[in-house]
Amino acid sequence: MKIMFCWKCGNEINEGDKFCTKCGAQQFKVCTKCQKRISIFDGFCIYCGEKLIVPKAVQKPKQKQKDQKNFKTYSFKFSNIILNASKRDEINKWLSENNVIIHYLKPRFYLNTFCPGKWQASIDTLDILYEPAETNQNYYFEYASVSGWIKRPTEKLEKIYNDWKETHPEYQILWKKEADFQTTRSEYVMSIFVLCKKIEQK
Repeated sequence: MKIMFCWKCGNEINEGDKFCTKCGAQQFKVCTKCQKRISIFDGFCIYCGEKLIVPKAVQKPKQKQKDQKNFKTYSFKFSNIILNASKRDEINKWLSENNVIIHYLKPRFYLNTFCPGKWQASIDTLDILYEPAETNQNYYFEYASVSGWIKRPTEKLEKIYNDWKETHPEYQILWKKEADFQTTRSEYVMSIFVLCKKIEQK
């Protein structure tokens, strides 16, 4: 049984646990159409596109003031001159230099067309809601980008994602987000972003 970490409080839970045993936060939901697990924050299924109902409690998480007193927000604002690889490195540098427990990620995306031939669904801003931790939590931020004609290259992107998971068994996926855009020449550009945590070997 793999160990996971609650997105809200960082508590260790077992893979497949729908709720955190410490704070009670829901960890995932199941698409009503394709029955696949997806993020509780997604309004649409990333696999089949089904529109989903997002409970108000999930749309805008509310916590008691006493629980929020140590929470802080760190915001990344990126230049459109650089692509996702450099942005990933900047995020990981911050994660490696700061002892934090991450509670929430809020990204904003756009179509980066600065580099011809290398268009990407790219990160514009990323807000990280966190609280200080005594030790480094071994977070790692990763991405993959693909493009395709006629239809969205969803299967190609998902294969890259699954291949990465198989070759990096030491990392547990905590957060996953996709972004896609269509260019003026009908090319689809897609990216996937994940936040992982390295599992300590026992």
